[in-house]
Amino acid sequence: MTEKDIRLFYKNIEMDQEQKNPFDIYKIEDGSTIVITKNSNSHNLEQGVINPYKLFEVVPQELTNLILNVQSGLNAGRKPKLASEGTSGTYFLETYQKKKAAVYKPYDEEPYTPNNPRGYPGEVGSQGIRKGILSGECATR
Repeated sequence: MTEKDIRLFYKNIEMDQEQKNPFDIYKIEDGSTIVITKNSNSHNLEQGVINPYKLFEVVPQELTNLILNVQSGLNAGRKPKLASEGTSGTYFLETYQKKKAAVYKPYDEEPYTPNNPRGYPGEVGSQGIRKGILSGECATR
């Protein structure tokens, strides 16, 4: 496989692999996730991620389908919907057919983080609601 056989995405933007230093151009930070897909003429999309914890992992087909369904909803203008209850930002993501498909919880919208939409603002790493757990530590990236 050559670099022409794969496509790289960072924050849903396809990266130009001809660039000399994509980490500077795309402002990729330590701990960021890059999605890698294999170019294919078939309908079987192979997709994986490059992340700070494992160099490369193959995403199961079910998860790939879920991601594509959610992406179809976003492309159709289906905005994430904030849950009516809770202390953090919890959003429901829909398919283009308006079916709930996934839940998204941004780490910077947990209680006592900068973008909390529920009236509990603070800094990441400050004392959270539960003793011993700092704000931003409950999110899985």
